[in-house]
Amino acid sequence: MVSLADCNREISELISILKAEIKMLRAGKFNTIDQSSTLKAEKIKSLAIVMGSIDANAIAQKYRPYLAPRLAHLKSLSIENGLLLRGIANGVKSVHERILLLENKEVQVGAYGRQGRALSFEEEPASSEKAF
Repeated sequence: MVSLADCNREISELISILKAEIKMLRAGKFNTIDQSSTLKAEKIKSLAIVMGSIDANAIAQKYRPYLAPRLAHLKSLSIENGLLLRGIANGVKSVHERILLLENKEVQVGAYGRQGRALSFEEEPASSEKAF
């Protein structure tokens, strides 16, 4: 039988993992994201097992007032974490596309005038040679 303490422990562990990952993502530290994601997936599975073992009728009604706010907090952190991860994935995709564009683009050197128009530098062989 699952107790309220078991549920609270699993929720608390997952909340702490999400808070740490959100802090890491906001700081731009992505080097341990794979370890954090693996740990997060394991904790989600264990929470699902604990929540699945709660009797749907008697115990769930008894635990509902205690678990509902904690689960709502967990949900809000999960949404924030997902939005950060989606934003990072979009940023990485954009950077990758930009790098590919720059790698495949011809090398161009240009300058711009005061009005923002491109200036072209074409040399005419007749005028650029010095006469002796």
